Amino acid sequence: MRNKAGKEFSDPYKSNLPKYIHVIKVYLQFIIGLLLICVLGFKGLCEILETTHLLDYFPETAVVTHILGVDTFSYIANTLAISAGIELGYMLFTNGPDEAIEPLMLGVTSAAFYTLSANFGGSWVLGIYALSILVLMYCLKKYKDWGLDHEDEEPEKISTSASYSVSVKTESEGSFSVDVEDTTNRVAGGL
Repeated sequence: MRNKAGKEFSDPYKSNLPKYIHVIKVYLQFIIGLLLICVLGFKGLCEILETTHLLDYFPETAVVTHILGVDTFSYIANTLAISAGIELGYMLFTNGPDEAIEPLMLGVTSAAFYTLSANFGGSWVLGIYALSILVLMYCLKKYKDWGLDHEDEEPEKISTSASYSVSVKTESEGSFSVDVEDTTNRVAGGL
């Protein structure tokens, strides 16, 4: 492909940059998930110790006080919002809109957790969020059913093994001979 000046133009989507960005995105998502698990696990442990009055035996620290003050749903909503932002940023480095559906699902889920954390009441709002997630899940399924998810662009796997035909002939009791024949280059009609 050439640009207006007549110079060779290479498609940036086919370069290695999207692959590197994908790796960075995956590691960032792993870090976000790990932090979410660690903070919520520590918060759960502190809540159990506080409920059983075992926390009274430890000196009060700012970390424990802060962790106990964290609103769980709000924290999950913030984490999902950051994760959705990373996914949407990654989408800008990919060719096609197929990566937009999953970040939208994360964003809607994040909004639902914000609503739960704010206790705005009204189950109809959460119903709209649930319906939105179901519609997005259906769109994602249809998108994959129709083959629009770029999985067909994966390089074909080359088989390094050959196909062989083996026939065993018994000649006498306890002995046999094996004829092995390579069938990888046979013409379909010549079998």
